[in-house]
Amino acid sequence: MGFARGRRRPSPTRIWRSGEGRSPVSSHRSPPHSPCTLHPAPTLATVCGGGNDLLRPGFTVATVVEQMRAALTSITAAGARPVLISPADPSANLPLGRLVHARGHALAEGYRTLAAQLGISFVDVSHDVVLRHRGFWSDDRLHLNVEGHDRVASLVLAELTGRAVARPSSRRPVRIHLSDELRYLRVYVAPWVKRRVTGRSSGDHRSARYPDWS
Repeated sequence: MGFARGRRRPSPTRIWRSGEGRSPVSSHRSPPHSPCTLHPAPTLATVCGGGNDLLRPGFTVATVVEQMRAALTSITAAGARPVLISPADPSANLPLGRLVHARGHALAEGYRTLAAQLGISFVDVSHDVVLRHRGFWSDDRLHLNVEGHDRVASLVLAELTGRAVARPSSRRPVRIHLSDELRYLRVYVAPWVKRRVTGRSSGDHRSARYPDWS
């Protein structure tokens, strides 16, 4: 997470990061990729997943948490130290934001309990009020932009080091015009509704970003 600006690529022998996949956690029949697929295995794994599940009609906290438990158990068995991160809360900028907000906070509490049971570090990004600012999100309002990832990295580093969270730069309110809203609905919301109606996923026919990274 500390390499959010992309200045250099992290060494897989030191850091492994989950959550790059576009498919929801609960859609996997087996646990997400684990450090045992990398040689040599990393010593630290930051894991964030379940954000896409919040948008699925059949979402349940229990299902996602149990899938995450399997992934974290696999990571621990491989000899790495997992750090569980709850998804950032995009609800302030979304249609049906109240539902997404409630689900996200319920999932964060489920992750908090899971981390306590497993004795691992937990970073509660879901309850970070700073990240609710529109300026930390990309145009689709679902994914963090560079500044958003920097904020998450700061929260993770604070958990790992015990230092205070870096103070974010002051941000002016983001003005959204009617034309911006209409474009957002056309480019992002309408295709999402179509996928829900047709039973398709945004992850269909997509391959891994780094399939041979080892």
